[in-house]
Amino acid sequence: TQPQNVSVLNSQNAGRAYLLPSCPPVLEKRTIRLPKTDFFAQCLYRKNYQDSFIQLHKFMQLDLNNIDIRNAIKNIIQFVIDQILLQALKTREYAVEGWSNQDYYASLPKIQRIWLDKVHQKEREENSDWRDELSREVARWILRSYEKVISDAYTLGTGELLDVKQRVENSLQKAK
Repeated sequence: TQPQNVSVLNSQNAGRAYLLPSCPPVLEKRTIRLPKTDFFAQCLYRKNYQDSFIQLHKFMQLDLNNIDIRNAIKNIIQFVIDQILLQALKTREYAVEGWSNQDYYASLPKIQRIWLDKVHQKEREENSDWRDELSREVARWILRSYEKVISDAYTLGTGELLDVKQRVENSLQKAK
């Protein structure tokens, strides 16, 4: 009889079998892109928030004005704020302390340096002035991004800007 299946391979290789390692690969930390001139333009991608803005727009289009609709809108905005803060915290966590002091990052605004670099921890805790301006920038980015992502977006005014700014400021206060 003829050898079949594994027996053929054993005969051809004279009984030698080569074993391959089955250990999992060693992964390196993923590098986070550091902003050179503006965190919002270089680290946040509108496409990542597109689904949230579409949901926000759907709720804003509804003629109903009840507590559930308002809560849904608040929750979507809070989710976007949390995602932005998470990205900033990732940058702060994975970047080398003092990275923003290098000449390459000299054009990054001072407020964003305070927010994103670990070396400014003491300044973040002692001084709260940076939070006001930063929360205004985050709120502007959210409203601008909503208007860019949604083609027939509602024009959002100062009232909405101040509401989003207040939410961002509260989140920044909690996150520090």
